[in-house]
Amino acid sequence: MATSNLGKDEDDTKIREPRGDASSLTKYLQIMNSYGREIIFVIALVFTGIAAIQNGPLKTKKVNPPGIFFAPPSLVTDFYQGNIQQLLSLQSEKDVSLVIYYAPWDATCIQAKEEIETVAKFYHNENLHPFKVFAV
Repeated sequence: MATSNLGKDEDDTKIREPRGDASSLTKYLQIMNSYGREIIFVIALVFTGIAAIQNGPLKTKKVNPPGIFFAPPSLVTDFYQGNIQQLLSLQSEKDVSLVIYYAPWDATCIQAKEEIETVAKFYHNENLHPFKVFAV
């Protein structure tokens, strides 16, 4: 009979404890803490799967053909197609030369274009004929 009284006492204490009791809250937090990593892993796995399904094939764009960066009346000789052999042969003919490597899509190179042409005009006006500016 002692066991039956113990069962009643346990039931009475369960009924008397309010639901918002600190002990039930700590039990809930302990359960969440123990399963937290697993829950986060499952959520990350679900989001990764959704992202993989939604991403279709990569969209690519054809590259534009190279264009002249320095217009023909410029004093800068532009090798816009990257012909290094011709550049080296012309460079060897000059005593002093300035070779500029540029990227036509880069904002800094676009801003420097005017300055490069100014340098070429300055040295051309100084009658330094062995001096030449090349751009690749």
